[in-house]
Amino acid sequence: MTVQSAYGQLRDEGLVLTQQGRGTFVRDPSVPLGTEPGSSPAYVALAEELTSIHDALRQLGERLDRLEQAVGDGQTPPPR
Repeated sequence: MTVQSAYGQLRDEGLVLTQQGRGTFVRDPSVPLGTEPGSSPAYVALAEELTSIHDALRQLGERLDRLEQAVGDGQTPPPR
C-alpha cells in the first residue's frame, strides 16, 4: 500500500479530509459527517440517505402511535 492509497482509504472511511491546495487533515469528530469541505462523496451520500431513513422512521412511528390510539379507543383509524 502506498501513502497515497492509505490517505485515500482514510478519506473513504471519513477519518481525514482533503482540501485542494491545503493538504489532508484529521476530521473533527464533533462536526457531522459529510458537512465539511473535502468530505468523502460516499459519506455525503450516506449522510443524505440516513437523513431520509430517519425521516421515514419518524413518520412510521407517528403513524403507529395513531393506530395504537385508535385500537385502544376502539375506533376506526382516521383516513390519511
